[in-house]
Amino acid sequence: MKKKPFVIPACVAAGLLVLCLGAYGLLSWFGSPLLPGSLERRCAREVSAHGEELAAFAQICLETGQVPETLPLPGLVEQVDLWGAPPESFVEFTCGGWGLGSSTSYYGFYYSPAGPEPFQGAEVELIPQEDGWAWQGEGDNQGFTRPLGGDFYYFEAHF
Repeated sequence: MKKKPFVIPACVAAGLLVLCLGAYGLLSWFGSPLLPGSLERRCAREVSAHGEELAAFAQICLETGQVPETLPLPGLVEQVDLWGAPPESFVEFTCGGWGLGSSTSYYGFYYSPAGPEPFQGAEVELIPQEDGWAWQGEGDNQGFTRPLGGDFYYFEAHF
C-alpha cells in the first residue's frame, strides 16, 4: 500500500489554520491595536454590560467634582479621570494603551452629558466625520471619538 504524501502537509496546514483562526478570535474578542475596530467593540461591550453601574459612578464623580477613592473601578477600566469645569465636565474611563514614549496611544470611553469632547478636554476643535468626530493637536497628536449610546462615547488618542 502506497503512503499518501499529501496527508502530513494537509494536516499541518489544517492545524495552522485552526491556530490562526483561534488567535484572530481571541484578538478580536479581547481587543487589539492590530485589528481595526476591535478595541471599540470591546469598550462598547463594556458599556452595554455595565452601563448603569458606569453611569452611576460617573454621576458621583460629576456631583462631587472628584473621582471617589473608595469605589472599585468598574469592569475593565484601568483609570478614571474627571476633566473640564461644570457644566462641561466629563468622566473619562481609560481602558488601556500601548506604545513607548512619544509614540503612545490610549483608548477607552467617557461619560459626557454635554456631548462629545476631545481627549482629556484638550483645547482642540472636534471635526465631524461620518460616524463621530476627529481632532488634531500639535504635530502628530490626533484622535477620534464616537458615540456608544446614552451619554457614553468611545475615544482613541494617538501621540
